[in-house]
Amino acid sequence: MPHKTHRMLSLEERFGKTIAGIVLATLNTEGTLTLAAKKLGVSKAVLVYWCLSLGIQKETRWVKYKMVKENA
Repeated sequence: MPHKTHRMLSLEERFGKTIAGIVLATLNTEGTLTLAAKKLGVSKAVLVYWCLSLGIQKETRWVKYKMVKENA
């Protein structure tokens, strides 16, 4: 888990969920990074950074992923 910024902690306290849950729900509800960033009160660049830090990527919808090593 990345270091949580003051803004992340503030959003967690406001929504009563983890930052990953908040970001996922907002992205899936709003549909775009731009609208989700606006709703969360952060820049699009910050939201992209959070997604990278939290392991969130877009498939057919926004999901949290885990890096998996394949055995060779």
